[in-house]
Amino acid sequence: MSVYRLGTYQLPAAEVILVRTLLRLFAHDASFQWRFVEEAPYDALIVDGANSDQAVKAAAQQARAVLALTRTLDADGPNRLSRPLRADRLKLWLESVEDHPVEVKASAPSPLEAEVAAPSPSEPETAFKLRRWPPVGLLHRDPIRIRMATLMSRRYLKVSELASITGLSPQEVQPFLHNLQLVGLVELKREREPSPTPQAQQIAAPETPSAGKGFFGKGLIGSIRKRLGL
Repeated sequence: MSVYRLGTYQLPAAEVILVRTLLRLFAHDASFQWRFVEEAPYDALIVDGANSDQAVKAAAQQARAVLALTRTLDADGPNRLSRPLRADRLKLWLESVEDHPVEVKASAPSPLEAEVAAPSPSEPETAFKLRRWPPVGLLHRDPIRIRMATLMSRRYLKVSELASITGLSPQEVQPFLHNLQLVGLVELKREREPSPTPQAQQIAAPETPSAGKGFFGKGLIGSIRKRLGL
């Protein structure tokens, strides 16, 4: 019998405990095929519907089905359940996933996502720095991802720099950065052309005598000539 893996993403601790408890109760039924896991891979994830759409999109990339828990006032719908989470509704949703697996379809990238996937060579390259440590689901216990996260927690790094440090290609580095950016875990910085220094500006545009200086010179010469009777 197949075993399906259910996880949670950014849920309050009390709801995580509730989900764990319900799965233990459901497991008394020998036909129940789900177990709770704390890290990817997932067959299904339960997320906080109050999070931004970007957070839900990032979660969807880790599982083939995503259930969003919403406020009590929100109506239930496909892949959405209102709080408080009820055992019967959760079990029905899990059974529906078994019968009709939800395929996560790739959507058209937003301008921000497209920038990460294919930065324009004519524009300054973007550098990334972590705001906070990523969740386990994004790291997958991958030593290379952990190393990249450690480096980005200290300073801004570009895709090319991360690729050079890890030995990966830029195309292999970008998906990880893309997921971090979707859930708002990175700060972005564009490197600009250095502005010319004042010294360089003086070299480029030599100073010409001002009108004030010319007037002062002529007045001094005229005073001397007058005193000498010239």
